[in-house]
Amino acid sequence: LMHWFIIRKKWYEVWIKALSLLPNNYKMTFMWSALDTTYLNELLDIIKELKLQDRVTIINKFLPEKNYEAVIMESDILLYPYNISTASAALAEWALKFEKPFITSNLDSFIDYIWTGAFSFKAWDAIDLSQKILALNTEESVKLCITLKEKYSRSNMGRNLVVIFESLY
Repeated sequence: LMHWFIIRKKWYEVWIKALSLLPNNYKMTFMWSALDTTYLNELLDIIKELKLQDRVTIINKFLPEKNYEAVIMESDILLYPYNISTASAALAEWALKFEKPFITSNLDSFIDYIWTGAFSFKAWDAIDLSQKILALNTEESVKLCITLKEKYSRSNMGRNLVVIFESLY
């Protein structure tokens, strides 16, 4: 499991609490920079309180693209949190590129991401999130991601747009 910037609007405490409900072979990596050191320290306290120090890795620095691609390749599931409606297609693109399933919060602005094979979880609900992680970590989910990668590849989407534009004229 992994994710990007460590900032308060990404619900990391929910991810950490969900991890505590999962089997011990589940681990979590937070990758990239902590923009809010106060929040990072709060998270470190939660990790310590839940005795998850050996299951949570925080890479608190920017990595060259080849390095974070390696971390993504080692991940089984990509996590896309947020507790406010703000969205980027970046994670959907990474999920498709590397054929990885991902989980997002159930905000309205993320409804469009469901086509990528994402599961959504109930806001602030670590139990629901842990259940979705267990459900998503299956061979079927990976097969779905491979199918979606082919269907929604840039070349296929480009061809589809050309067909749509040509049909308009």
